[in-house]
Amino acid sequence: MYYVRNIERLNEWETHVMTLCTVLINFGKFSESLEPFTRLIDPTRTLGSHLSVGVANGGYKRYVAALDQCQKAMAMDIHPVNEGQIRAVADIMDANGDTDEDIARAMDFAGDILREHGYLYLGVQHKVNPVREPVDGGHPYFGMRIAVAVSEDEAFEMTCDYAERLAQSKVKIPSSLVLSFEPGSVHAE
Repeated sequence: MYYVRNIERLNEWETHVMTLCTVLINFGKFSESLEPFTRLIDPTRTLGSHLSVGVANGGYKRYVAALDQCQKAMAMDIHPVNEGQIRAVADIMDANGDTDEDIARAMDFAGDILREHGYLYLGVQHKVNPVREPVDGGHPYFGMRIAVAVSEDEAFEMTCDYAERLAQSKVKIPSSLVLSFEPGSVHAE
């Protein structure tokens, strides 16, 4: 990480901040990636050129704010493929009082588990499913399923490990997020 941390001293600012953000996300250090992610998607610095990267680190509210700022201030017609899904997740977070930091800190535990099992997080292997009106009448939430090349039993154990670590931590448990691991390709949608 020493070399990654030094990338900002070089002249190609955007490329290096994107590299830093990507490496932190790959290693499952989601909360640590929020700061460079925020700089990367800031339309006043990058003219919205990196909004296509999507959200792989829990920074849903930051992303929506940057997208709105870009669309209004710069009259740019940017509509990522999953914009509706990202906006739904941000709305659910607002309804439950959860922040990007809350989501990212909870995701950090999933990152720990992935690293312990020898996996990198590629950002493309999670599926997000916003549930605005749960059948049981409970509060809205979004499910995040991370596909890992393991058996169903191993995925279940990883999910239980995640839940146990989160519950035993001092970290706020975000009511918006229900995270689980599932068997599958690490390159799933």
